[in-house]
Amino acid sequence: MTEVDTAQGLCRVQSGGIQTAWLNWLTTRAGRSRTWWAPSVGEQVLLLAIGGELDTAFVLPGIFSDDNPAPS
Repeated sequence: MTEVDTAQGLCRVQSGGIQTAWLNWLTTRAGRSRTWWAPSVGEQVLLLAIGGELDTAFVLPGIFSDDNPAPS
């Protein structure tokens, strides 16, 4: 995760040498009932690009990493 725009609810991700456009991230609820917890810059995420199209991809945050390990 390289950038987060909390006002718009969008983020950008770097994967290898590619930086994505602004993308939506997955949340638990986004209808009449909503949850809000923005991802952090530097957070490891999964970039889901169905059909390989990065312009329509979305981001699944919340993957622990060496830089951001699970709490002990």
